[in-house]
Amino acid sequence: MSARAPGAELAVTTPAPAEYSAVRAEIVLARAIVFFRACGLVEVGCVLALDWRHYRSPALVLLLAGAVLAESVLLVAAAWWRGEIRRWWVGADVAFLVCCLAGSARLTAPADGHTWVYFMYPFTVITCYSIGIAYRRQPAVIAVSSVLAGGYALSAIMIHHDPPWNVLPNAAAYYSNIVIAWAAAELRRSGRASDASHAVAIAHAADLARERERARHARMLHDRVLQTLEALVHHGSIVADRELSSHIAAEAAWLRALVQGTPVSEPGDLLSRLQELAAQRTAAGLRIEFNNTQLRASGLRRSFPPEVTDAVVAAVGEALTNIVKHSGTRSAIMRATVTGDQLTVSVLDHGAGFDPCEIPRGIGLAECITGRLQEVGGSVHIESAPGAGTYVELTIPVGGVVRSAHTERMT
Repeated sequence: MSARAPGAELAVTTPAPAEYSAVRAEIVLARAIVFFRACGLVEVGCVLALDWRHYRSPALVLLLAGAVLAESVLLVAAAWWRGEIRRWWVGADVAFLVCCLAGSARLTAPADGHTWVYFMYPFTVITCYSIGIAYRRQPAVIAVSSVLAGGYALSAIMIHHDPPWNVLPNAAAYYSNIVIAWAAAELRRSGRASDASHAVAIAHAADLARERERARHARMLHDRVLQTLEALVHHGSIVADRELSSHIAAEAAWLRALVQGTPVSEPGDLLSRLQELAAQRTAAGLRIEFNNTQLRASGLRRSFPPEVTDAVVAAVGEALTNIVKHSGTRSAIMRATVTGDQLTVSVLDHGAGFDPCEIPRGIGLAECITGRLQEVGGSVHIESAPGAGTYVELTIPVGGVVRSAHTERMT
């Protein structure tokens, strides 16, 4: 079975930039402009070929048709080359067409004003789709359409002297065609929405691929390397050298943090600080089993202000120091959990213990542990008995701490 680099599957399914939905929509709309403009030019050519004798000044009609052809070719070339249609292009085109409507009306006899001889009217009706495509807001579409329809109406009434009741139905044709074009232009929005959804899916797929790869490597490290290191640590007879055993224990603690996805490389992060503390004490000869699954899964590891993080780490450090100095054991269990609205960090050892009512001098429970937690709104609970070990539990209210941290970040 051949090996593949992480994310190889993703690279196969990721489309090229030119294939994105929004880009395809722009290309389709630009080609629609080309198609309708070509149809309009064909209409003009057919009229000139079939109704040539109806014009008063054939040379001027040819000049007008040539100008329309040149302007249309320029607009089509720009739309085809850029793969889009810009609003100012269409605005200039509408102004040009209004002038051409007046010129065509002058060159057409009033009797032919309702026939194909007045070729600029059907030409502008066919090509006005560009307004609906270029302008994305419906009020703008209606306003620009009204300019074109108004240009036709003024030419028909003032030059051909057509009655308004004949002109208005013809002017309404602009609006019906442009509304259809504007609806087609909604392809842009759906294309952009599709691209946004696709980008989110791609990001999620990339994250999932990375997480799967990390989990696969973590299983390999756990099953092969980490278990061997921890076996060497927990069976003291295998490694007789105390300094080497402490070094192996520290490396095992670091590797376990890496396998769990929480490497000790983020200063200020409560979980990373606790892992670093456990690694340091492990290197010094105290074997520590650190259970931090709930804190890691809660997502609150970065939510605690620095003063809270410092207080918790210092209090836990003092509890671990007491184990080394007074318990007579070389192992401890640390646990960090988030339940309901509070964070709990506990330290347990199975050493000599003591009578809480008669705390020996030098233990430092009041100053270094209880005092630090009370300064940041926390509390300390201690259980111990002679010969039964010691349990120290540190509690911090999560709700107030997180709200305070969020408030500070916002301000």
